[in-house]
Amino acid sequence: MTAGKSLGDIANNTPDKSRDGLIAALTTAANTRIDQAVAQNKLTADQANTLKSKVTAEITSFVDRKMPVRGPKTTVPNTTAPKTPAPASPAPPKEDR
Repeated sequence: MTAGKSLGDIANNTPDKSRDGLIAALTTAANTRIDQAVAQNKLTADQANTLKSKVTAEITSFVDRKMPVRGPKTTVPNTTAPKTPAPASPAPPKEDR
């Protein structure tokens, strides 16, 4: 995604697409999954109704959320690393045969 733009902005700038169409498609998909969960006894009808009452508002918020503009990546020096390499550990003693 382009920084500073929302999914709704991108949908509106895409030929034959719109913000409202995106929200409708995502809402339909979410409601279908909720209905499947009820059919599989994973949700009660009351739970499904509660979720469905929130779906459109949550999806709209998500679609309209602008992505923050980020600056260039910078690296932070590792200040905890030793400045000089640690001495090599001594070799194990050799056996005489």
